[in-house]
Amino acid sequence: MNKPKKEEPDFHATHQGVLDIDGMKLLVAVLNDKERVVSIREMANALGVKGGGAYWKLKKAVPPEQEREILPEFISLKNLEPYLGEIKKELVSGTIPYKALNGQEATGVRAEIIPKICVLLSVFLYPIL
Repeated sequence: MNKPKKEEPDFHATHQGVLDIDGMKLLVAVLNDKERVVSIREMANALGVKGGGAYWKLKKAVPPEQEREILPEFISLKNLEPYLGEIKKELVSGTIPYKALNGQEATGVRAEIIPKICVLLSVFLYPIL
């Protein structure tokens, strides 16, 4: 059975650029509602995280209207689940599909959530000994 066709995103980038954080380059955009977002794909690439087969299988299986309920690939690791807490709600509600300046569909996460993600990942990846 084919997945229903996605609707056009309500948001589109009015500005795009690259944010360089100590050599880690992230594609960022400002949307037509003035929301600042960081590309989920770029964030995953910068962190060296690739969505595994299970992630992409799930992403393809859900109806388009439920896609936003899937956590971004860089934070969807099963062993992170117990540490997500309240940030999970922010990530799900803070994921925004948009059309990039080049016309491609993209998904971003609200820029203000990024510091919380970094703290979570740093604690998980580099626990205090």
